[in-house]
Amino acid sequence: MKIHETKFKAVVKEKYGSMVDFCQAFGVNRANVYAWFNGRELKRDMVAKLIAFLECDEMDVMITPPLNQGLLAMISHKLDQIQQETGEELTADQTTHWLALIYNSYAESGKMDLDQFKAALSMRKRGE
Repeated sequence: MKIHETKFKAVVKEKYGSMVDFCQAFGVNRANVYAWFNGRELKRDMVAKLIAFLECDEMDVMITPPLNQGLLAMISHKLDQIQQETGEELTADQTTHWLALIYNSYAESGKMDLDQFKAALSMRKRGE
């Protein structure tokens, strides 16, 4: 993942006043931070650590990759198929929630796991 330089600097300024103060508090040198600005990828665990430290949301400091519309359409189609197979219908908000969850999981792992969705619909059907 990549840092969004402008957003990151704004959060750091708001929370720490300066990049120097942030670097001292977080325990990194400025060269590392500037490498982030120049496109160095951060691993997921470092991003989580950084976000927790800054007490902000990932979207506040990271570059969000463009959405893969084809993947979204494919997941949406699979969710519709599963709903038809089970006879359970979800609200638009519930469907959007599951779509985002599965999309983000796929982006992380490269695997599309629909088992949680199927299990949730089965539990719903049984009234659990």
